[in-house]
Amino acid sequence: MLLNAMASSIQRISQTKIGTHCLQMIIALIQKSKKEEQIIIKNISSNLKELCEQQQSRFFIQKVIKCFSDVSVDKIYDILKEDLLELSQHKQGVTIVKQLMKRFQNNEEKRKDFLYLISFNLETLV
Repeated sequence: MLLNAMASSIQRISQTKIGTHCLQMIIALIQKSKKEEQIIIKNISSNLKELCEQQQSRFFIQKVIKCFSDVSVDKIYDILKEDLLELSQHKQGVTIVKQLMKRFQNNEEKRKDFLYLISFNLETLV
């Protein structure tokens, strides 16, 4: 109920220190609820890259990556896949890339994607 009422404001709420802490607490409470995960993913998808680059919002996105189901995190990965190189060079964005790498350390396909990204962009990354 509460999540439905605030769904359209999730992006704005995540941009403040108090807001991102509140959202992280909500995420901890709704773990294992696919419906609530879908609400959050739907409401962050359109500006996900920008949220990853914002000082406070990135903590919220990291918590989502850490706590949500594989299906939801795969959706986040699919949205960000084309922007991983750019995010890895951004002060806040790199933390999201690291969190995704950590989450997918046992996923062979995603690990290969990250290795490919690093190996073919080594000069850019250094």
